[in-house]
Amino acid sequence: MNNVSIHTTQHVPLSYDAANLGSRIGAFVLDLLFYVAWLILYNIIEGLFDSDLSTASQFALWLPAMVYSLVCEVLFDGQTLGKMVARIRVISKDGVPATFANFFMRWMFRIIDIFMSGGSVAVVTILMNGKGQRLGDIAAGTAVISLNKKYNINTNIAAEIDSDYDITYKEVANLTDYDILLIKKIFNYAFKRRNFILLEQLSEQVSLVLNVKVENDREEFLRTVVKDYQFMMSVSN
Repeated sequence: MNNVSIHTTQHVPLSYDAANLGSRIGAFVLDLLFYVAWLILYNIIEGLFDSDLSTASQFALWLPAMVYSLVCEVLFDGQTLGKMVARIRVISKDGVPATFANFFMRWMFRIIDIFMSGGSVAVVTILMNGKGQRLGDIAAGTAVISLNKKYNINTNIAAEIDSDYDITYKEVANLTDYDILLIKKIFNYAFKRRNFILLEQLSEQVSLVLNVKVENDREEFLRTVVKDYQFMMSVSN
């Protein structure tokens, strides 16, 4: 499997497995079910009005299908419904959360990558690029990674957790293994180099994502977040 190498804005090197072509095609096929369902609904509505729909009404009815992938990726952190099932995700190549601009750019390129070429441009680019990128990803600075790999989050950032451990930040329930892996990698990188500025930047970013205040020192806050997540996952499993 090809790797996606990412260099964060803090110059921390990260590496992830690129989503293979099969999983990407599978996700696209699953998303097509949404378009088919919407087409059926459109025909039903059109039949009810005896095809007497204005241009504006027709556009309004087609709009959800047109922006489906863009809206899903923005709302669901780089995933459409098909990507969720296929366990793949769009991420930014600079290691920060992908923005609306990233998602919008790759959505616009679907016209070339998929619709105008029948998907051939996307397939050829992904195979030749080897980094989980079609043209839209290259232009947007994004890549598509696989989430099938089971990341080991039990490393030196968190110590052993007692069975009677009390969770401090319940908001960690909104995080994923991928999020914790990213926190841990940057934490370990900064901690080994005693880069306190990077630790502060990381803690501020995590506190913003969780919408919580850092009530202790930055290092302890990050350790607590990872401990909370590990304990919550162990209980849920």
